Amino acid sequence: MCSEGKCCCLKLETGTLIFGVIASVLNAIAILVAIGGLIAINVIASNTYRPPVSYDYDYAGNRVIISHTDYYSQGITEAALIGGNVGLVFGLLKSVMDFTFSVVLCTGVTKRKPSHLQAYFIYGVVMAALSAIAIVVLFAVTMEILITLILTVGLVLYGLILYMIYLTRQKMMTLSGEVYGFEHKPLQETVY
Repeated sequence: MCSEGKCCCLKLETGTLIFGVIASVLNAIAILVAIGGLIAINVIASNTYRPPVSYDYDYAGNRVIISHTDYYSQGITEAALIGGNVGLVFGLLKSVMDFTFSVVLCTGVTKRKPSHLQAYFIYGVVMAALSAIAIVVLFAVTMEILITLILTVGLVLYGLILYMIYLTRQKMMTLSGEVYGFEHKPLQETVY
């Protein structure tokens, strides 16, 4: 797949930059969707929430206290609201982190900074490891083979993208003369 500075008939830098731009756009959309979801779920909840005691007026215009005894469904509604908010906040935080590292990746490719690519590579490996654990747990809980297979194929493809990023970093380090993995030349040792 990747050899001699090319990956899928593209230069490594071009492929990495294309992935970085696509990831940045998708993560920006995910951020907007999460923010919109947070707003929507809270607006809907504020319109459907009933306090345990409310007041109404009868036909004669007298104020009447109405007690709602359906605490069970109200508890389920509150639990769903809390669960939805927590899930959307975690999704928002993950999307913000992914967006940040995607921008770091794009910056590293355009400015030829191998350390930026290394930062994304480390982040990607950590996220891939966490995703692999999540896939195993999901399979253990649900025993859904098709979903597990689809997620595993996605994880393998992401691993190939990380390999492309790693090769891009190695190529940049080789072209810039970096041997030790630093962006500066190491100090010369003097023997006394």
